[in-house]
Amino acid sequence: MFAGQWGPEGLEYANGHPASSALVTVLDSNGDPAVLYTDRDRSSTTPNPTHCDDLGNLYIYAEPGDYTLNLNGRAIPIIVPIHPGDITAILGGNQGWLEPVNSAVGLVQIHHGLPFRPAGITCLDSIGRTVEYDTVSHPVAGITEVTFGHSFGPGTILLS
Repeated sequence: MFAGQWGPEGLEYANGHPASSALVTVLDSNGDPAVLYTDRDRSSTTPNPTHCDDLGNLYIYAEPGDYTLNLNGRAIPIIVPIHPGDITAILGGNQGWLEPVNSAVGLVQIHHGLPFRPAGITCLDSIGRTVEYDTVSHPVAGITEVTFGHSFGPGTILLS
């Protein structure tokens, strides 16, 4: 499994100016400095605090989950999502489809074009937790609809 990636995202100071070359501490859900990696393969760790680039952009690799960025005493909550490269591991190497869901919705219509009706449906929130769905239908070949009794998203739906 890969480390998740957050960013690159532009950070700003409270006054709206870009956080150019700013020092940022990434805190885990317990408020402790998070372990950051140099790449998705976790080849090695990188210092925390870390720096924005000259334009105020920050990107990090870390375990998927909830984090807080500390920028000059300003707390900025973020979520490091699961890495898209983990789809093969999640699907067990089977043929499937990964459908990103970028905003909260009650119905997702997936135009996947798979040559079968997917029976394996897994819905994951943005940090990889399984979310229950209500119904699945296949109105026509190559299309699957997943309905939720609540808002779902952002997250990912895996079909296999």
